[in-house]
Amino acid sequence: MKRIFLSASFLAVTVTAVLTYASGLQAELHNSLIRLHIIAHSDSEFDQSIKSAVRDAVLEATSGIDAADIEQFRVTAQDAANQYLKSRGIEYRAAAEYGEFKFPTKEYGTVSLPAGKYNGIRITLGSGNGHNWWCIMYPPLCVGEGDTAKEALRLAISDDAYETITKKPDIRFRILELMGK
Repeated sequence: MKRIFLSASFLAVTVTAVLTYASGLQAELHNSLIRLHIIAHSDSEFDQSIKSAVRDAVLEATSGIDAADIEQFRVTAQDAANQYLKSRGIEYRAAAEYGEFKFPTKEYGTVSLPAGKYNGIRITLGSGNGHNWWCIMYPPLCVGEGDTAKEALRLAISDDAYETITKKPDIRFRILELMGK
């Protein structure tokens, strides 16, 4: 009986430690990263191409904005999206909002982010019934994962969090993924 109690106690302590560790990593990612999410008007080939063009216009227009100035980024992103849509004679418009949104597990080259809630800018084009485009707005990984982008990511989060999201997914990543769902 004593052996069962000790085994159960050890298991409970281990599970609690793992969940506490994973919760801390998830909180760090939530508080350190800002994500960008663009939702197309529809899944038509035309609207999907518009989504990609709007993405490019938004990234170009916001490239010099400090990610800490979320409101300026949001307004600039919405304005750039709407200017692009208007210049192409497209009737629907874009709406940008900042908030906490649920994101699925996403891979960006060698960076894998677990599913979960993250702070982000969501740009909805028209009715927003189409497929999405996602990236990490801060640190800026939207346009690639070059050395500069990866270094900015490494500096924005702890070494442990960086290792967790840049290595082949392991048990730590899977626990974060399960916690985010």
